[in-house]
Amino acid sequence: MSENPSVHITRRFKELYYDRFTDLKKEKLFDRMIDLFLLAASIGYKRGKEKKPIKADSDSPFKWSNFNKSDIALIKSICLMHKEKNPQVLLDNEKMMEIIENFAEGGIEEVSKMLDKEGNKAINLLEFINEHNIGQLLNEASSKES
Repeated sequence: MSENPSVHITRRFKELYYDRFTDLKKEKLFDRMIDLFLLAASIGYKRGKEKKPIKADSDSPFKWSNFNKSDIALIKSICLMHKEKNPQVLLDNEKMMEIIENFAEGGIEEVSKMLDKEGNKAINLLEFINEHNIGQLLNEASSKES
């Protein structure tokens, strides 16, 4: 069991995570690629969409150690509310990473569609977060962090 596992993303989403992230950062929508990844994971969780990235066809853009305290609180919240609802999962970074990357893989297509919408990207992002009630999930995570 690795204490510092890597995140896996399918190569077909590599363009979104790598290339488009640069544009999103310029527009001040995301400071870190991890923020985009966690938005996708939150959407995947809220929609109940899980897809396992095929490890042989994936990249590993970052590791567990790249997440900050708030990121880890969100990850732990999602993992605790996951269908297994097993608190033991919080002792296994590798298992938590697997759960969160499956949700990110499931949610990234919706995030991509939102980013492709015409109009102001910041307003589209805020509407998207509001529509999917992501703020509530983030608030729950930050209250668990305290």
